[in-house]
Amino acid sequence: MAIQLTGSQRQVVEDRGGRVLVSAAAGSGKTRVLVERLFRRVLGEEQADLDDFLIITYTRAAAAELRERIAQELGRRMAEQPGSRRLQRQLMLVYQADIKTIDAFCTALLRENVHLLDLDGQGGLTADFRVLDEGEASLLRQKVLPGVLEKFYTDMSPGRIQLADCFGFGRDDRGLENLVLELHGKIQSHAYPERWLEEQKAVWASLPEDGGETEFGRALLDRVERKARHWAKLLENAVEEMRGDAAVEKAYTPGFTEAAAQMTALADAAAQGWDRAAERIPVFPRLSAARKCENPELKERVKALWDRCKKETFWAILDATGAETGEDLLRSAP
Repeated sequence: MAIQLTGSQRQVVEDRGGRVLVSAAAGSGKTRVLVERLFRRVLGEEQADLDDFLIITYTRAAAAELRERIAQELGRRMAEQPGSRRLQRQLMLVYQADIKTIDAFCTALLRENVHLLDLDGQGGLTADFRVLDEGEASLLRQKVLPGVLEKFYTDMSPGRIQLADCFGFGRDDRGLENLVLELHGKIQSHAYPERWLEEQKAVWASLPEDGGETEFGRALLDRVERKARHWAKLLENAVEEMRGDAAVEKAYTPGFTEAAAQMTALADAAAQGWDRAAERIPVFPRLSAARKCENPELKERVKALWDRCKKETFWAILDATGAETGEDLLRSAP
């Protein structure tokens, strides 16, 4: 039985224009679409073989599942065309195809070309190398860390003293050790860690006096703006919903409307700067009592929304001025 595709799925399957980015929720048929897209190229005009493709997944389990799905689809099509030599060939190739995680692919690539890595007689990898598992890597990091900290303490510049005072509290250095390991893990997510560190050094060496003008301040202001607009929209939607109950509308609409306006003003101010946003911290009005309402469920729902909104604290970062925030960052820079 042929696979039934939706219009958007068919568009992905048939597209040959180059790069295609597909965003879809879990269970929406991404794997089915990928398998069908693959078979259109294998059995269509291109007559490609399965081992011509590189298919990367996030996990080994996903790679195994995808390979199995491809094999199942091959089996289904062979049942319909038992004499097809083309399908028989693909069934042999499916277990040789590059369907794997990115680290598995890179490992295979290095192993196949290990003879090229002995540059200028300096030595390189041998073909029997293996990739550390996470447990072994963690033990190595723990083994190296004391030496790193010992070297750190041999030259106590003002910045190092400040760092040790902040995180080396108590009778041991566990706070500083944990910080080093955490930062090391995050830095490894960059393609060029040392280059990224140098870029961060340059950022911290030229901080503006206003903390809101730094990349950190701008990121925080962007968060304030987005959340304020989100809550303004929720409150406005609640006002529209309350039109169905006169008692609830009369009691709650003025407060909801005012709070929504304050949220919008906060969002607009956050787009203009740190101190402008600090001038627009919301002050929630008191709601009137809603009595004899026709729809108690509506009343409870919008009241619960109001209570959640009042508990929000995303604007608390604006308690300090832009200059005070900038001063804190400059003090931390060393």
